[in-house]
Amino acid sequence: MLEVFFVSNKDQRERNRILFGGYTAFVAAMWILTLAIGAGWSHAWIVNALFAFSVPALMAMMQLDSILRVVQSRNVSAFRGFALLSGLIPSLAGVTILIAHFSRVAAVAFIVATAFWSVAVFGVAKAGADVK
Repeated sequence: MLEVFFVSNKDQRERNRILFGGYTAFVAAMWILTLAIGAGWSHAWIVNALFAFSVPALMAMMQLDSILRVVQSRNVSAFRGFALLSGLIPSLAGVTILIAHFSRVAAVAFIVATAFWSVAVFGVAKAGADVK
């Protein structure tokens, strides 16, 4: 029964590709939304700049993930980690500012929920790695 939780590297690469591809598409859609409503919003330039920085970094992370894991057979890379962080942090900041445009309470809730679930997911992943 526990074998269900242990997936192969190929399956994990596929899941990561789908996950980050979906997140990159989400951020690009938010960027388009911000461009569409930008004329009537004074802070749109901040969100546009954050998304303009994060979308290429997220795309680079997916390309690096494919190259490093498939071609070079490496699981760990500082460049991939840098691309991931430089894509996630500005995009989360942009989404937070976009949410704050409509509701500051929702923006605070988004920050708290994102922090909580990030810690929870990484805690579960760390605990699962220790079991292996």
